Amino acid sequence: MNSLTEKQLRDVQLELLDKVNAFCEQRGIRYYLHAGTLLGAVRHQGYIPWDDDIDLVMFREDYERFCREFSASLASEPAEPAALFSVNLRRDYGLPYAKVVDTRTQLVDESRAWGEMGVFIDVFPLDAWPDGDRRSRIHRLRMAWRHGLAAVATATPNPNRSYRKALGMTILGPLVRNVMSHRRLARGIERAARAPKMDTASMVGVTVFSRLQRVERDAYGNTSEVQFEGRRYPAPSDVHRVLECHYGDYMTLPPEEERIQGWHGIAVWSQINRSGGFD
Repeated sequence: MNSLTEKQLRDVQLELLDKVNAFCEQRGIRYYLHAGTLLGAVRHQGYIPWDDDIDLVMFREDYERFCREFSASLASEPAEPAALFSVNLRRDYGLPYAKVVDTRTQLVDESRAWGEMGVFIDVFPLDAWPDGDRRSRIHRLRMAWRHGLAAVATATPNPNRSYRKALGMTILGPLVRNVMSHRRLARGIERAARAPKMDTASMVGVTVFSRLQRVERDAYGNTSEVQFEGRRYPAPSDVHRVLECHYGDYMTLPPEEERIQGWHGIAVWSQINRSGGFD
């Protein structure tokens, strides 16, 4: 098996993005570029130079429809070299958001929550925040607690951790994993994220992820378009407001020491999986 170059990795991700884009256009499913991918589109018209992934976001209703229908579409075309990983569709998957995966490839990584997987793009659900300061604080605490448990359960050895934190992870990690599986933890995060009612919410965010940002719902509204690697993809109607919420002064480059690639594993071509998925 041969390792993918950075260009090959990005080409595979862009191929997955185009599959998702075509499918969502055909089915009328609304999605947006998200997080570092949206920032890269606005600031660099493509990938952030030190970034290595693609993130999308969908309102919860669209997200659940996408997971259901895209998975069914792939199942009807077994030669299609892609798969959808979702906690509600796969027993070996332990994250509360979805990944669209290229099945011709394989990632070499130590994560306990991913299982066997190829190059992917992330698809996050956009959920409601409760209105009112008190209810919002309670929801934040509830989500932070669940994310904390999941972080302990999925932690891997890290020499940069303090002795006290490393000792805590060593003791608490096996304890949490013995009581709750990664999938059970992820489903708990998903249930808690879905609890606030979207129909009355003025604030939304990706609460299945631990950063727990909040932005006004009307910042998404109807879709706009941004350029990413020579293509055009959907973006929130108020890109500035969304990016400012996530990054503050987002057009200013971070110091060089903070320009860190998010994932440090290896992606390889896997001939074994060219004819189908991992199921």
